Amino acid sequence: MDFSEAPPLLAREEVLQMVERAPDRRRTESVANTGDSDRPPSVSRHDLVLAAIPAALVVAALLGQILSIPSQSALVGGAVVAALAVGDGLFRNPPGRRRTA
Repeated sequence: MDFSEAPPLLAREEVLQMVERAPDRRRTESVANTGDSDRPPSVSRHDLVLAAIPAALVVAALLGQILSIPSQSALVGGAVVAALAVGDGLFRNPPGRRRTA
C-alpha cells in the first residue's frame, strides 16, 4: 500500500473548530424548542404511530387470551391494525412534509 498520497491528519484544534462551526442536527421536529427547559417535549403524530404498532399487537394478544379467540386469529387482527398505522405514518401522512396553515 502506498500512503504517500494520503491526506495529512488534522490537528486536534482543527477538528474542534470544525465541530464548533457545524450546525446542530440533533434536534427533531417533535421536541418543542421554546427555551423553557422545564417544559416536557411534545409528542408528534409519528411518535404516536410508533407507539401504536406494538400496542396493537399486545392488545390483540391480550384479547385473544381473555375472549378465548385463537391466538393466531387475534394476532392477525393486531397485525392488520399495526399495518394500518404504518401505512398511515408512511403514505397518508409521511414524515418531513410540512403542513401550511
